[in-house]
Amino acid sequence: MKEAIRRKRKQLGCLPRSKYDIIVRCLNGSFDVPVKKRTPEENNCLAMIRKRKDFELGDRGSLLCGGKQVLVKEDLPRFVEKMFMENKGCGARVIYNKLKVNYTGFSEQAILEILYNSKYYHEKYPRFTNKPKPKTITEEEPGKRWQIDIINMKNQSVSYKGSTYSYILQVVDVYSRYVMPKPLKTKSSREVDG
Repeated sequence: MKEAIRRKRKQLGCLPRSKYDIIVRCLNGSFDVPVKKRTPEENNCLAMIRKRKDFELGDRGSLLCGGKQVLVKEDLPRFVEKMFMENKGCGARVIYNKLKVNYTGFSEQAILEILYNSKYYHEKYPRFTNKPKPKTITEEEPGKRWQIDIINMKNQSVSYKGSTYSYILQVVDVYSRYVMPKPLKTKSSREVDG
């Protein structure tokens, strides 16, 4: 016997109020727009109802999809704020997981965008914007400014003509980006200067 492979149904996205109302009217039988006068949005909603056979009306006239109440895009910020306050400032993933128990029609990304654009989130988690911006160092002619660094190569030492080199002195000309490496045995000032 072959077992039936259940395909995962595509998650219902955020429905705007207009689409939500069209689907509710179709399900309760009050949608009576002639075929030739239907808008593309109405045709889209009717196709969605035909493809997804899990739409139904709840006891208070609310739209259900797969047994969960469908949230309208315009109502989602209110639900997110309520969950954020109830859970004392949790993140988008926690809100998403708590809302998806009873509701559908939203994504974690939508919740994240609502949080980033909200005042209450930034009062709880302020963004620090006074970080210094790195300044690009430039020069107008070669040989005026150099960047110097010592590279530690102790674990990859190189022996050459009886001497073991464990460090590299690297000098870079800022204007031309010309690199001048020099092998060093130690990083003492006498050897670096020589």
